[in-house]
Amino acid sequence: MIGKKVRASLLTVLVAVAGGALAVACSGGDSGGGTDPTGTGNGNVTVVRASGTSWSPASVTIKAGDKVRWTSDGALPHNVESETGAWGLASLPAATSTFEQTFNTPGTYRFRCNFHSSNFTTGMVGVVTVQ
Repeated sequence: MIGKKVRASLLTVLVAVAGGALAVACSGGDSGGGTDPTGTGNGNVTVVRASGTSWSPASVTIKAGDKVRWTSDGALPHNVESETGAWGLASLPAATSTFEQTFNTPGTYRFRCNFHSSNFTTGMVGVVTVQ
C-alpha cells in the first residue's frame, strides 16, 4: 500500500515538473532585440524613452523618412514638444503611452519635456538629427 502512494506521489510530481517545463519552453518571452533599435535608426523606428528626468538616448541620428517613437517608463509625467511647436504630444501619462513622428526632411530637430525643462538647452531635452 505504501508503494502505491509513493508511486502516485512521484507520478504527480513528474507530471507537474513536465508541465511546467513545457509551459516555459512554449512561452514567447522578450529577448530585447527586434525591429525597435534604440539610438541610431536603421530604416524604421528609433525609440527614445523618458526615464526619470532624462531621455534615453538624448540624441539620435536617423535617415529621412524614418520615425522616432517616444515612450515613457511611467514613473513621472512627461510630454514631447518640438522647438518649433510643429509637432509634439501633450502627455505621455503611462508606460504604455507612445508618440511617433516621421522625419522626412534632413535637419536638426530639438525636443523637450516641458514638465522637466524650461528651455531647449538644459534639463530634459534632446535632439533628432535627420540625414
